[in-house]
Formats: sequence, C-alpha cells, structure tokens
Amino acid sequence: MMKSYILECSKQMPLHTDMRRVFEAIKDRQTDYNWLITDIDHYEDVRRSAANESFDDSEFRDDLTYYSLDALDKDTVWIDGEELTKIINGNDIQFVWAVFSGFRKNINIDPEDLIVEPYADGNPNFWIEYPKIQHPLAEIEIVCWDSTSTLFFCIDEELGNMFKEHFLDSIDLATYNKKYL
Repeated sequence: MMKSYILECSKQMPLHTDMRRVFEAIKDRQTDYNWLITDIDHYEDVRRSAANESFDDSEFRDDLTYYSLDALDKDTVWIDGEELTKIINGNDIQFVWAVFSGFRKNINIDPEDLIVEPYADGNPNFWIEYPKIQHPLAEIEIVCWDSTSTLFFCIDEELGNMFKEHFLDSIDLATYNKKYL
C-alpha cells in the first residue's frame, strides 16, 4: 500500500528540504536505489532558512568533506544512490524544488528520453484525495516543495514507517489533503 506524508514547519528540518535529514530518517536506504532527479532548483552552502531562524549552530555539521555538485547542474539527473549520498553528505544544499524518484537498481532510465518527467512546481496532483508516486516504475519519491515542505511517497511500508517515526510531526498526506478538498 502506498504511504505518503507531508512535513512542513518542522523543528526537525532546519530548512526544506535538507536531503541529508531525509536520508537519516530512512536509515540510508537511498543507496538501495537509482535516482531520477527532476525539476531541480537548489542553493549551495545554506545553513538556515527564514522559516527556521531558531535553530542554533549545533544543528549543522562542520565536518563536511566537499563533494562536487556538478552532477546536479542539469535539468534532469540519473544517478546511483551511492553517488547521490556522497553529494548530499558532502555539501550543505537546500533543495527549493525537486523530485527525487527512486528506482530498483536493475532499472535503467534514460534522462534524455523520459516518458514521464516528475515535477514539483505547479503540480496539482499532490493535493488530491489519494496522491501517488508520479513515475510508474519508481518505488519512492521525495518532493522538495518550494522550500516550505517535504513530501514523501513510498511503496515499501517499512520505509514509510521509518520516515513517520523519525519525523514525528509529519502528517499522512491523504489526511492532510482532506482538510482542503
């Protein structure tokens, strides 16, 4: 069964979206997947956002080993989970907009020939009764929404539970949407 959550205004996320914290929540299971990253808008060397000014500096890591961000300088990225982890762990990145779609390792996607290109900015399909992962072959989707929210979708119930148990103030997205439908 599909799990979907929204995380916004969270004391556990100094800025939306810090993928390092999402990867911590799922206990680094991102390495189990290949990733299609689309609709990317990000900032480098970001330590806090206006929404979370109250975080003190102990919330941030000073032990980063810089890793090149060149792979993210494209409109669409196909990358394995290990390489993505190096990029995320080696930089302070705020993803304003982005969709991270995770695929089984045996699936290969050509980012230049996408049948479905997941997107965040302007996508109304997150705000429906039963939102779902955009790409039909993806098993997990993490959406960075306008530097205010993080949406998390997965087929694997264990991953969904990890996210929910880590981010205690995350809300089931279908429940959240019912308030506005």
